Amino acid sequence: MTAHHDDATVARMFDAIEHARWQDLADALNRLTEWGADPLLALADKLGTNKITTLDPAEDHHTYRLRYRPPFGEERETDGGPGWIVERRPEADASA
Repeated sequence: MTAHHDDATVARMFDAIEHARWQDLADALNRLTEWGADPLLALADKLGTNKITTLDPAEDHHTYRLRYRPPFGEERETDGGPGWIVERRPEADASA
């Protein structure tokens, strides 16, 4: 096995781990919202913003972030999916 192959395998492994951790957070936020609690609404109020729609680590070494899709938005009406979803950061796509 070559070192290049090992580097690619390790990179895929770290990518999968990062995605899984973001997915865990998205799942927890979606469950809280379904239950009727919205901790980010309270945080947004404390920060003086209208709402929080993206949770982004804003660090170059991270590949993923969370994005909120409003309940009556076109995207959710089309796929019927959850509010919080994991997506690749635009910066990650540009560097790939």
